[in-house]
Amino acid sequence: MIFENINYKHINNNKKNLIVFLHGWGCNMKSFSFFERFFLFDYDVLNIDLYGFGMSLLPEGEFGIYEYAKNIFMLIKMLNYEKITIVSHSFGFRIAIILSSCFDLNIVKMIVTGGAGLKPRFNLITKSKIFFYKLIKKFKINCVLGSLDYKNSDERLRKVFLKVVNQHLDFLLPKIKCFMMMFWGDKDLATPLYMAKRILKKVEFCELKIVRGSHFVFMENKLLFVDESLRFIKWCNK
Repeated sequence: MIFENINYKHINNNKKNLIVFLHGWGCNMKSFSFFERFFLFDYDVLNIDLYGFGMSLLPEGEFGIYEYAKNIFMLIKMLNYEKITIVSHSFGFRIAIILSSCFDLNIVKMIVTGGAGLKPRFNLITKSKIFFYKLIKKFKINCVLGSLDYKNSDERLRKVFLKVVNQHLDFLLPKIKCFMMMFWGDKDLATPLYMAKRILKKVEFCELKIVRGSHFVFMENKLLFVDESLRFIKWCNK
C-alpha cells in the first residue's frame, strides 16, 4: 500500500456514498475537476492522480494494471463507504473493470467514456504495423514507434504502458454486475465505437449514449455529460 506516493482530493460532505474519478493515460485529476461540483449533493468525491501522473509517483519495481487496481482498491477501502460509483475515462476504465470484477467493493454504478482495455480488431493495417515492428526489432533499427501516449511517457512509464496495453480485459466484462452508462464519441479513434458495442453485449446492466465527438467527448460536451450522468444516477436510484 503506497498512499504516500499517490495524490488525491477527497471532498467529505459526510455522505454515505462515494463517487470516484479515474482519468485516462497521460492525464491527471484535472480531467474531472470541472465535474466534481455536480455530484456533491449525493456524494462525497474522490478524484485521483493515478500513479505516474499529476503529482503521484510511480512506485518502484514491477507495476501494471493489477497493481494500479489493487492500490486504488485499498485507498477506497480505507475511506470506508457503503456504496461506490466510478466515473472513468480510457485507461481509468481498465482499473474500473478490475475493481468491479475482482475486488470486494460495493460498486453500484459506473459511468464510462472512451473506455480502454478491450482487445482491438486486427485488420490488415494493424498486422502490417506489427510485422514492421518485429522487423525493426529483429534488425535492431533505432526507431520510435507507437502511440502518442507511448511517445509522451518517460522510460519507466513506457514499460508500464506496453505491459498494460497488451493485457486485454474482455474476459472480465461479464463479471461486472453494477449498472453502467457509456458516453461515447462517434469519432473516437483511440477506442472506436465497436468497443463500446462489445461492452454493451457483455455487461448485463448497460446502456450506451453515442455523442458527436472524439476520444475526449466528455470534455467536448461537458454539460451534456453531466446531464446524462445525473439522469443515469437518478434512474438507478429508483
